[in-house]
Amino acid sequence: MTTVFETVVRDVLGAGHAVRFRAKGDSMHPSIRCGDFVQVAPCAIESLRIGEIVLTDRRRGLTAHRIVRVVAKGSFITRGDNAGGNDEPVGADAVLGRIVVVERDGICRSLVANRYPFHDPFVRRAAVIARRAYRMLRTAFPTKGLRRGLPPAPSDRA
Repeated sequence: MTTVFETVVRDVLGAGHAVRFRAKGDSMHPSIRCGDFVQVAPCAIESLRIGEIVLTDRRRGLTAHRIVRVVAKGSFITRGDNAGGNDEPVGADAVLGRIVVVERDGICRSLVANRYPFHDPFVRRAAVIARRAYRMLRTAFPTKGLRRGLPPAPSDRA
C-alpha cells in the first residue's frame, strides 16, 4: 500500500529536488536513529558507491540502507547497519536518491564524502588518535636496522 508521503517523496525526487523528512525505525542505528531528520538528494545511478546510504522503494515501503555490494551494473545489495542480513538485490529503478545529510539534535552531518566504513565522526576521530599514537611510538622506539615485526637477521647480530 502506497501512502501519500511515499508518493510525494517519489514525485519530488523524480522532479530533481531534494527532500527532508524524519526517519523511522532502527535498522540504520547508529548512523541514522529513529527521529533523526534525513535529507535525500536525487543522484545518478553510476555515481553510487559501496558504503553510501540510499533511499529505495521496496515492497515494505521506502527504506534507507547502505550499499554493501554492486551485483551488476545498476543493481545493488543493501543492508541496514543494525540489520542481521542483507536485503534482496535492488535495481536502478527502485533507487530514489542518496542520503546526503543526517540531522540529530540540531547538528547536521554531511554524508556526501563518507562512503566507507569510517563514516561515523566518532570512528574517524578514533582513527586520527590511533595514527598519532602510532607515529609517536615509532618516533620513541625506532626500528632502524630491524626487519618489520621480525627479530634481527643473523647478519645484523653483533
